[in-house]
Amino acid sequence: QLTALSDDRLILSAGTLEDGSLADDALVIDLELEEVTSIPLVSPREAHTTTLLPTGVVMLAGGVDANGDDLSTVELIRAPNL
Repeated sequence: QLTALSDDRLILSAGTLEDGSLADDALVIDLELEEVTSIPLVSPREAHTTTLLPTGVVMLAGGVDANGDDLSTVELIRAPNL
């Protein structure tokens, strides 16, 4: 899932890779600097919801893990220099 931050950055969070495995990191994409930063995830997931909180933190909630089991956890992603 792709979430736009309040500046010129996007966060691409979790999901399925081309080989069918789950991404174990989130990518912070800086459009202005043309840089990508990787942030490790605690729980790789897909089919989750993504919410940009007022603090600028991105919250991943629910979804399923690599085994297809439902996740009831929440993970917070804070972009560097936020």
